[in-house]
Amino acid sequence: MASPFSYFRKYQYLMLVGFGVMLMFAFVVLPPLQQWLQSMQQSVHDPVVVKWDYGRLRQSDIQRMQYEHNVLHNFLNAVRQKTVEKQGAPTRPKVEALERGGEQRVLANLLLAKKASLQGIRVNDAAITHYLDEFSDGVLTKSEYRELFEKSQLSQGALYKQLRTELLAQNMRRLLMSALPKPTPADVWKAHDRLARHVELEVLAIPVEEFVSSVKDEPSTAELKELFEAGKTRAPLEMSPEPGFYILPKAKFQYLKGDFAKYLAEAKESVTEEEIKARYESGIKLREFRKEPGADNPPADNTPSDNPPADNTPADNKPADNKPADNKPADNKPADNPPADNTPADNTPADNTPADNTP
Repeated sequence: MASPFSYFRKYQYLMLVGFGVMLMFAFVVLPPLQQWLQSMQQSVHDPVVVKWDYGRLRQSDIQRMQYEHNVLHNFLNAVRQKTVEKQGAPTRPKVEALERGGEQRVLANLLLAKKASLQGIRVNDAAITHYLDEFSDGVLTKSEYRELFEKSQLSQGALYKQLRTELLAQNMRRLLMSALPKPTPADVWKAHDRLARHVELEVLAIPVEEFVSSVKDEPSTAELKELFEAGKTRAPLEMSPEPGFYILPKAKFQYLKGDFAKYLAEAKESVTEEEIKARYESGIKLREFRKEPGADNPPADNTPSDNPPADNTPADNKPADNKPADNKPADNKPADNPPADNTPADNTPADNTPADNTP
């Protein structure tokens, strides 16, 4: 009797080829096909709701962003409560406090954060850590922060990523608002009137002057008093038929004006020469009146110490250069050819030349 495996041995090559084709289909063709089918199903149950230059957002993406935003809000509330428990004072950071928001808020934060990144604004992990330290008044330790991160529904990295988006959006929002002029209450009211108030009127003009002459009787004092009592708490309005006598609050200002020249003249009269001299002497000791070297026409240039009389004496024009000492008889005196030991060289006229006795 033939073995039952003989059939497999006979067609083993064909079977191997068939299994190989099936494996190739399972590992190469089937995964993309499954992804395509899932995308088709997702497009029906999870449609694309936002398209922008940097991608697409489905309904599930927006729900995830909203969930992460609210988890971050709960985390900051936990940080605030922990700070109060440790006798700390949660300070308001430079950025606004995060609030719970819906789809519009998370989408606006995404757009503003992307715009801030394009403008060069950066928020790194060190800035986020500084934000948390400032928010918690610096009383929480790393272990306490680690405990709060573990209790939250997101990891520390996910919370930092969400907080980075929030800070970028708030910084960009603050830059945009700073560039706009702040409207006054009157501007806001006028804008409200233009947008929200719509009135249709049929008006008949009645000139009052035509009816003044028909009034014959003057009102009595009691009638005037009664009219005043009825309208004393009512503000006067041009379009109101009822008279109003209430005076709106007014501002009262006081100011003080001083004449500086007058007070200066009085102060000069009260200062004595002794006080001026004492102030000047103390200023000299403190070197307050000393001019820096190089000033124009400093007093030091005209002092006798810099130009001593010796420079202006006739010695500059003295006949020392033409004095007879250069041509004195000592050169032609008999001392050159005399008996060396008996010459009167010590008493020559050269010692008594006019150069020594110049004026």
